[in-house]
Amino acid sequence: MAFKQVNKIISLLLIVGLISCVDEFDFETQAGFESAIVIEATITNEFKTQEIRLTRTFRLEEDGPQAEADATVTVTEGESVTYNFTDMGEGVYLSTEEFKAQPNRDYQLNIITSDGRTYASEIIQLTASTELDAIVPTRQTNDNSVDGVALLVNSYDPTGASKYYKYEYEETYKIISRIKTDSVFKLVPTNSGEDLVTVVPREIEEDVCYNTRISDALILTTTSGLEEDRVSQFPVRFISKRDPIVANGYSILVKQYTLSLEAYTFYETLRDFSGSGSIFSQTQPGFIRGNIKSTQNPDEKVIGFFNVSSFSSQRVFFKFLDVFSSTDIPGTFSPECPETRPGLDLRMRIRANTIRFLRTATASEPAETGEGPYFVVPRFCVDCRFFGSLEVPDFWED
Repeated sequence: MAFKQVNKIISLLLIVGLISCVDEFDFETQAGFESAIVIEATITNEFKTQEIRLTRTFRLEEDGPQAEADATVTVTEGESVTYNFTDMGEGVYLSTEEFKAQPNRDYQLNIITSDGRTYASEIIQLTASTELDAIVPTRQTNDNSVDGVALLVNSYDPTGASKYYKYEYEETYKIISRIKTDSVFKLVPTNSGEDLVTVVPREIEEDVCYNTRISDALILTTTSGLEEDRVSQFPVRFISKRDPIVANGYSILVKQYTLSLEAYTFYETLRDFSGSGSIFSQTQPGFIRGNIKSTQNPDEKVIGFFNVSSFSSQRVFFKFLDVFSSTDIPGTFSPECPETRPGLDLRMRIRANTIRFLRTATASEPAETGEGPYFVVPRFCVDCRFFGSLEVPDFWED
């Protein structure tokens, strides 16, 4: 889940925890706001640079959380190994060396803030290891009668020790411009002070791009109560067939984390609150306590959870016709591309980078299209960089 969203939910929880009824309430956070440290800490059994985030809750009218800077962050393994983390800015702390969590070893997170406040997690061990077996793109109609593709995951723990799962994903998709042109505008300075509008061959390809997005929801499931510890056809993502992200090629990297019961309960409560629709519901969750506490003040609210999770991931790639039929019509990023002939404001729109050259107008063009010498279209119809990047991901398949 995007950390800014987690932090905002937690900020709401703190405010709600201070409201004793559902009477009319002026939602200005000078009445009821309580600043608290927010800790997002998950280390895994993947050998890598591990990451921990430290921020503080923020007021609802603010854009985002404030980083907890210059803290001393360590993770201890047993009694003899300590992993140090460095402040990289914006609340992100990275381990100074790559490492991975090992089974049957004790781990503890310790934090000392720049003003001397100290925090420590409970001592926990690595959760059971379960491989993510497959991601299956499957055509489905969802509960809202939308036709699309569901990304379904399968995994199985024959030991029955995992049971609690959390998923994240990174999706990457190909963008193809609706219109391709071989020429572009170029403004040439003149002695008169007014730039001359010229049309020159295009030097940069701008019709094929890619974009990557990270999941922003808490995706949880459990096999507790089932006969087997088997995740079968669990949907981590649903995409409408009219969503342009699946029109030209789509790839998704799904990450699976096994959780402890305590961690699952923490995230489940957080998820249920974020989807409750109103913070003024009769069931007000108040403060969600994790497994990290202040070592100096037992009454201080400390928000977050320290996880030591087994990790597995899979990537799948598909094209539109791999899932849908040739009679299905994919969506487009730029459904409307009106052709116009700007006159006096042509230079201003070129400088503002809002238009692209389409073709030169002729004398027989109808007057209602404009008075200018060139036909233009909105930039996003030609330049795919409006939606993504020209850089081709190294994992991409064509």
